[in-house]
Amino acid sequence: MVVGILLAVVGIGGYLLGRCNAGLSAEKAKSQAQAELELRYGKVEALVVMADLPAGSVLERRVLGLRTIPLSGLSGRVFHVEDLQQVVGRKLAFDLKRGNVILNTDLLPQQ
Repeated sequence: MVVGILLAVVGIGGYLLGRCNAGLSAEKAKSQAQAELELRYGKVEALVVMADLPAGSVLERRVLGLRTIPLSGLSGRVFHVEDLQQVVGRKLAFDLKRGNVILNTDLLPQQ
């Protein structure tokens, strides 16, 4: 019985270690893919929201931040730090989650 319990514990430990390594491998692959995109397309600091915001929220400076992202197809669609005054006071057309880059399509037209 003791041997059976030990085998079960070792089996569970091996499973958990494998899951942990798989998570690390996926994280490594993701960071390598990000690095390749940045190398191929360049990177830019883009405005992001620092909190979950529902559609209709008015963007305030206190909920905005910057994140470095690969340009990969986003050129002309993201807002940069120099665009801050164009973004503050605008309403969101869609819900945005914390860390989401703000795209020009995410904002309602100015009135």
